[in-house]
Amino acid sequence: MKKTFYLLSIVLLMTPILLNAQSDNTKSSVKFSGYIQGDYEMGQKEAKLYVGNPNSNEQSYFGRFGIRRGRLKLDYGLKSNPDWSIVGQITMTEKSINPFQLYFNYCHTYSFEDSKLTSLQVGARGGLDSYHFGLEPQEGSKARLAPEYTPYYDVMFPGVDDFMAGGHVTCFFDKASSYKHALGLQMYLLSGNGRNSMRKSIPDLSLDLRHTFHAGIFDAFYGASYYLGYVPQTNLGDKDRVKRNYLSLYARVGMPSCLGRTRLTGEYMSGNQPGKLHLATVTGPSISNKEYNDGKEIFSRGFWGMSLQLDHRFSFAPIGILYKYYYYDKRDILSGDELLWNKYLQYGYASKEADGTEQAHGIGINVFLVNDRLRMTAYYEAITSKRAPNKSFSFYDDPDNDRFTFRVQYNF
Repeated sequence: MKKTFYLLSIVLLMTPILLNAQSDNTKSSVKFSGYIQGDYEMGQKEAKLYVGNPNSNEQSYFGRFGIRRGRLKLDYGLKSNPDWSIVGQITMTEKSINPFQLYFNYCHTYSFEDSKLTSLQVGARGGLDSYHFGLEPQEGSKARLAPEYTPYYDVMFPGVDDFMAGGHVTCFFDKASSYKHALGLQMYLLSGNGRNSMRKSIPDLSLDLRHTFHAGIFDAFYGASYYLGYVPQTNLGDKDRVKRNYLSLYARVGMPSCLGRTRLTGEYMSGNQPGKLHLATVTGPSISNKEYNDGKEIFSRGFWGMSLQLDHRFSFAPIGILYKYYYYDKRDILSGDELLWNKYLQYGYASKEADGTEQAHGIGINVFLVNDRLRMTAYYEAITSKRAPNKSFSFYDDPDNDRFTFRVQYNF
């Protein structure tokens, strides 16, 4: 599979260049863009850092420096038929180089005169693509102000991309009015296993409905996403299915003032995530077929989470400030019942690796330079984890895992 990814990367980069070099009459366009994120991270002795190796000493703090991610995006389309294009994106870190996206894209806009419905945009795309679900995956790591995704996304969608096919429809209203809004629907079929090969017969389904509007100086959007799927039980194929379903409700409002622009963002997440005793998830590129089919039972973990973010960009200086809070309950059905929790612990259905709750308060500052191409971020997270409901139980251990990130991001 890795050799295939490397081959796709080379083909992705070279094909449009070779096609353009064949003839001066080639009516095509090639657009290159991307960004790179360099991080210096410091954490308490049990912190999870996203660059460098884990801490191997008993010291109180440790630091790491590295490339968190770099992306090179190529958009190849025909000028004679601009509705169609091939889009590819390569992701690069200090550890590997892999395709992040490689898909065909079709998008056409129909315009209407003398109607409240001013235009209708219809699109379709298919291939290796990022998830059209929830808030943060659709926003993307380039635009996200906090350094990392809220942790429940890492469990729900390991790898952040999957093989999928689907489309979208967006209606735009009120062209001449001070109040403009749009309503969009997206629907995609997915393999359900990230970049790994599909393990089942029926694909998963992802739906997203969003309403965006602008009223004078005020703008906002809100929406809902639903993911419906399953994974086959260990060694039983499709005969016994473990459900995998997620619901996301999200919203953002923004308004300017004499000091700049302020935004408030929130999201509620809940669902069922297939996992094992010591694994919060059994999907994604890190789970091999051998590890998946090890004979251990796969069960559906009920969970819920939420995030709240307040950010402000000053008008008199290229500076923004940020506050983010999240809460993630990896086993919401059980964590409210202490007796039931301990029973599950005794029977081996809970583990400190995959159960418990986590919450964090994060504060940060962003500096925007070079027409916003260069962004420097300093962000500190105070993280509290509760691995079991009873402090006297051996699994209860609120780790020392606060984390500080200094990031330099450059867009091109």
